[in-house]
Amino acid sequence: MNICSGLGDVNIHLLSAGMAYQDYVDKWRNKNCSLLSKKKRCDFCMKSRKAILQQTARLKNCSTINRIRNISNPVLRRKLSAIQMKVRRERYQKLQAKDRVKHLMTCMKTQEAQIANMQDMTLEKKCAELNVPETQKLALKEIIATASKKNVKGRRYTEEWIMLCMLMNIRSVGYYEFLRKNNILPLPCTRMIRNYFSLINAMCGFDEQFAKLFEKHLASKTPLQRHGVLLLDEINLRKSVAVSTKNLTCVGLTDFGDDGQQSTDNRAGNTRSCANVPAAC
Repeated sequence: MNICSGLGDVNIHLLSAGMAYQDYVDKWRNKNCSLLSKKKRCDFCMKSRKAILQQTARLKNCSTINRIRNISNPVLRRKLSAIQMKVRRERYQKLQAKDRVKHLMTCMKTQEAQIANMQDMTLEKKCAELNVPETQKLALKEIIATASKKNVKGRRYTEEWIMLCMLMNIRSVGYYEFLRKNNILPLPCTRMIRNYFSLINAMCGFDEQFAKLFEKHLASKTPLQRHGVLLLDEINLRKSVAVSTKNLTCVGLTDFGDDGQQSTDNRAGNTRSCANVPAAC
């Protein structure tokens, strides 16, 4: 027979009240310890030691406490109940927000699929019924054409939309970037707009390509619509001097063309504009 060695080296703070006692040699034993055993420890001390070691291992592996023991202090119990109610309420609100986001994403994908499958004839019919202006109709066509493409790169834009984008960029560069970056409208990047601006001949005098473009414009009109009046007007320009990368010359200075001094040190501030007003709509 052997003398039971007790619980051994365990965390005594995990012992519940009335579970064990400390003998005269400062050894902790189970309250039902038999003191004599055929093994190193009696069955009662062995079971208590195993339970304490398992509880210690769980506390080491788990960083957060999932279970809270009952609190005897009524003030702390009320505080604990308030915290638990707050946690449950926040968890419920979080689940509601996730469900709403999931529902909105499903609705958005459904609407995107409907817009992508919308045909041009359906759009023309709807716009005609609602009397939508041509500019808004053009924007709707570009939005639908963009929604039908899965890749955002390599988009193709119509000439009318490019012209409208150039006018918006001239009016306000900051507002143009705001519309493009927030995906409010399918606008081309600023580099593309600048490339189109670089193709415009800004030299002094009458543009040689104007006559060809004007002839192409009149070819699509009826004989009655081809008659009209050319209006000339003077407009003020924003004074700005830049260097052209094509011929390394300054652009933005006063230029009189063949009628006088071709270049001066004064910045250009006005120019002439030409507009065709048809006699019949």
